[in-house]
Amino acid sequence: MSIPQGVMRVDRLDFTIEPYEWRFAQDHAEKINALWINEVARKPRLFNGQVLLCHRAQLSEQAGERVLSGAFFVTDYKSFLAHRQIAERDDPVSNCFGMAALRGADGAYLLGEMAAHTANSGQIYFPAGTPDLDDVIAGQVDLEGSIARELQEETGLSLDRVTIEPGFVILRHASQIACMQVLTLSKPAHQIAEQINQWLAADQRNELCRMHVVQARSEIRPEVMPAFICAFLEHQLG
Repeated sequence: MSIPQGVMRVDRLDFTIEPYEWRFAQDHAEKINALWINEVARKPRLFNGQVLLCHRAQLSEQAGERVLSGAFFVTDYKSFLAHRQIAERDDPVSNCFGMAALRGADGAYLLGEMAAHTANSGQIYFPAGTPDLDDVIAGQVDLEGSIARELQEETGLSLDRVTIEPGFVILRHASQIACMQVLTLSKPAHQIAEQINQWLAADQRNELCRMHVVQARSEIRPEVMPAFICAFLEHQLG
């Protein structure tokens, strides 16, 4: 079953890693290099490390559970960035990633603003990151582990401070598949935001520069929030 655009829920994820011949990276090698040179000139701290992209994803019913499964392959960050800008419409490759949908005890959501030195500077969304080889365990791509890692790295929070809602909220938008785990904290969102902001201020190398709280649909900001984040907040706060 293909993955429709929009919001849906699944019970679990099941992703593997396998070799894949990505024609996009081969056919656009020269343009990818040129775009990368321009990006690094603007953001010198960017690093062309290895990341994982998804070339096959599908929904299925297994033993009464709705499962999102598929396969990832290894590529470099500069090819990933270029793919976001010049991908062909029929390219099966997607950026499939885990995301920590942080919710305060009062029901408001906490989102982070990306710092000036990052590729997505100024954008506001939940803690997340494109998976890499650190997220591969025995041939499986562990997006739950990726969520825990990104949460710790970007906010200083660990999973022992949250209640994890079962399953995942999946948002498909264009070439993105966000696998969102709703994590509820024991304190109101504004109080947690103040704590995280103090933690962020202590190190300018952090990927986030500040936290934002959204507790009503009127506070959704499409000009700085990706479309799938807006769709999630509309759905959750509706």
